[in-house]
Amino acid sequence: MITTEEGRTDRIRRRVIVVGAGISGLTAGWRLRQAGFDVTVLERDDHVGGRMRTIDRDGYRLDVAASLLSTSYHEMCDLLRDLALTNDVRPTSDLFAFVQGDAIHRLRTHARRDLLATRLFGPRTKIAMAKIMIDMVRHRRVLDWTDPSRAAALDVENIPAYLRRRRIPTQSLSAFIEPFSMGFNLVPAEELSVINLYFYLHAMAGKGLFNSRQGIQFLPNHLADQLRVELTARVTSVTIDGDGSVAVRWQRAGQPEQVERVDGAIIAVPAHHALAIYPQFDDDQRQFLQELRYSRGITVALGLRRVPSETAVWLSIPTGAHPDLVGVLLEHNKAPGRAPAGHALLSTYWQRHWHEQHWDATDEAIQDNVVNAVSTFLPGIGDDIDMCHIQRWTPYALAWLPGSFAALRRFLASLDTRAPVQFAGDYFSFLCTNSCLASGERAARQLTATLASRMG
Repeated sequence: MITTEEGRTDRIRRRVIVVGAGISGLTAGWRLRQAGFDVTVLERDDHVGGRMRTIDRDGYRLDVAASLLSTSYHEMCDLLRDLALTNDVRPTSDLFAFVQGDAIHRLRTHARRDLLATRLFGPRTKIAMAKIMIDMVRHRRVLDWTDPSRAAALDVENIPAYLRRRRIPTQSLSAFIEPFSMGFNLVPAEELSVINLYFYLHAMAGKGLFNSRQGIQFLPNHLADQLRVELTARVTSVTIDGDGSVAVRWQRAGQPEQVERVDGAIIAVPAHHALAIYPQFDDDQRQFLQELRYSRGITVALGLRRVPSETAVWLSIPTGAHPDLVGVLLEHNKAPGRAPAGHALLSTYWQRHWHEQHWDATDEAIQDNVVNAVSTFLPGIGDDIDMCHIQRWTPYALAWLPGSFAALRRFLASLDTRAPVQFAGDYFSFLCTNSCLASGERAARQLTATLASRMG
């Protein structure tokens, strides 16, 4: 074997293809390149990042899907250090506002003093919240971003069942739980495994939030800049040949299909895409992937010519206050550079039925509906609309139902970690960018070990 100046095994002749340029695939590709492999990333869209996407429009900088990053995302923080990007990030406000009747309560989510002093929750509810946090801390050793299925033994009930068992008043916690379950997962708490709640608290238990002036896509962009990425490249199949090599077929619109024969591959795309391009899943694996429940969703951002008086970064709205609107992210309070001077930028989050009801609506109808709803809590914004961005996502979010983590455990156990094709993506991970990133790192480690053993 040849050794480079850095002392690493020289695997430059070992070619690897990564399918998918979301954060899972790009992280996997960069770690493989770091290990010395010749890496090509194939992405069917015309941009990288997947749902970790930022766009610039009319002077506004919008994170159109994923938005908030937590310092508890240790894998992401480690990657930022390895990429020398720590100076590119800065703290984000963690001041959250909660609507309760005619009042708005504000608290910093990482300040225990605020949680103790707030009038949003009464004494009994604060005790109940302490019980939930104690449970989360007790289980933290299995709340693994790289392998959420380690918590499978806890996957025995939904969130309300857990609250009832622990004698925690569900109604009093609606302001806390509803935005998490409906705003981000697009399913009610009754349909979510309690492990989702533990991971949510785990994410919020860091020292704070962070972001970049460049937008959330700063990390995918930086990874992609160091890799060979082919955009608008639609992969049609990935197969393992009899000699252990991997055949990857892909093409661009109007061009002939290309066949690449490489030493290994990582498939880092949503489950239904993986099913379509990898025919060598066994029946049980296919069933697991087919039964995963994705939702589609609409993201709507509003640019305003005037900055509202609200100083929080997140405005949480319970069902009793509005039947459709779950919350508003005040992007201009999140990080500098998100809106022109003197302007504001809002992102809105909605109940599942709202997404379905408005999926086929015109953009004009959606904008009118959004402005009317948000004006209930931020009066007068209708006269200040400067920009409206509407984006439809399919898929949008993956819901981890009761039993899903146990099923993931079985699925992971069935995969051959020594195979020349490995997998990463949202169906290996809790619903957050860090967990997707960690799945890419895991896949890269497994493929590196496999190909290294073949070279020995």
